[in-house]
Amino acid sequence: MPVKIPAVYWEDVIIPTHLITQHKKISVQEIKHFAATFDPQPYHLDHDAAKESLFGGLCASGWHVCAIMMRLLSDTMEQDSIARECSIFKPNTYFHCVPSMPL
Repeated sequence: MPVKIPAVYWEDVIIPTHLITQHKKISVQEIKHFAATFDPQPYHLDHDAAKESLFGGLCASGWHVCAIMMRLLSDTMEQDSIARECSIFKPNTYFHCVPSMPL
């Protein structure tokens, strides 16, 4: 019978702690599909309109990036046996996401 590793709870995490997740490359097709379904802004859907935007090129929706980040974080927490809940609120806990350049 496998031994169950005890979970680490948020209040046990020492600040600053860095969690290294896997990487996810988002294709143009994925960007456009998500945007068409959930966030139909011109800079997510149209290359020419995106060039004229403050982004200077096609970019993924922030909602899309956030959803991917949450999946990567959840997978990493599960892999590292970090519980997704805590018994107390831990102030000054931040997540940093490194964006890529516009397409």
